[in-house]
Amino acid sequence: MLKKILIGILIAIVLIITIPLIIGIANNAEIYELNEETRTGLHGEFIELSDGWVHYELKGPEDAQSVVLLHGNSSPYFSFDNNMDALLDAGFRVLRYDIYGHGFSDRPKTDFDHILYNRQLIELLDALEIEKPVDIVGTSQGGAIAVYFTAHHPERVRKLVLLAPLMDEFTGMKYMKIVIAPVIGDYFKIAIFDKMNLKNCAKFFSSTERLDGFKEKYKLQMQFKGWKRAKLSNMRCMDLKEIIDSFKIVGKQERSALLIWGTDDKSIPEDSINRMCSVIQGIEYHKIDRAGHVAHYERPEEVNPIMLEFLLR
Repeated sequence: MLKKILIGILIAIVLIITIPLIIGIANNAEIYELNEETRTGLHGEFIELSDGWVHYELKGPEDAQSVVLLHGNSSPYFSFDNNMDALLDAGFRVLRYDIYGHGFSDRPKTDFDHILYNRQLIELLDALEIEKPVDIVGTSQGGAIAVYFTAHHPERVRKLVLLAPLMDEFTGMKYMKIVIAPVIGDYFKIAIFDKMNLKNCAKFFSSTERLDGFKEKYKLQMQFKGWKRAKLSNMRCMDLKEIIDSFKIVGKQERSALLIWGTDDKSIPEDSINRMCSVIQGIEYHKIDRAGHVAHYERPEEVNPIMLEFLLR
């Protein structure tokens, strides 16, 4: 009798593990290769750097002040759709691009860490012959990348704009440690990553007004092979100590910096934002009421004027 019970429990465990895996494989969103043929039908420009092809858009007068838009782990460069025109109308030259593994940039087989993202930005600026110091706008993990870049290349940055940036804490840190663990993380990557990431999109918003359009654009990057692998590597390579150290370095640079955070942000807690203000003392800080983690996308009518006033000053 006991033997039958144990066999039944074992079968149940196997089914619990294998069924989500089978469903994940059957519904895998990654169906296309990123190659010369598929890139032809995509919006924007492409340029080949040392780690692969990078998807970007560069607009505005060549002699104008350049503004670089750095998206986060939660969305590709389309998250700046509602900010591009405002910056261009103000006379800036604007560059936005997909960091490796996201959007339509390549998914190289490497560690997706700050060394990779830093090298990508340096090579992109050099390849596009943007030599004068740029203004960098970074959101979420893109804010951490922007701070790392500014800490290591202070001569290449004029002003820094941080939109709900990652510094030392984010919601679900303990949960993520389980998701990215060896073997377990690789299982979750196949079984639930597609569904989980689409579901998480709703957490970036305070209201649903612009959520559906965001999700539809978000889905497009998921169709290209290597996205889940890059996403998992990105989370595994996240070094908060390295990020905190970069913030401390920038805090000593006496650099003009702006911080914007939505009061309904479910990703970056306010305690982290307050600690950020103590690390970069003198940073100009604005709260956006009734805005979530992507306030610049959700409430551009409030974020854009603040950002432009700062950059034009």
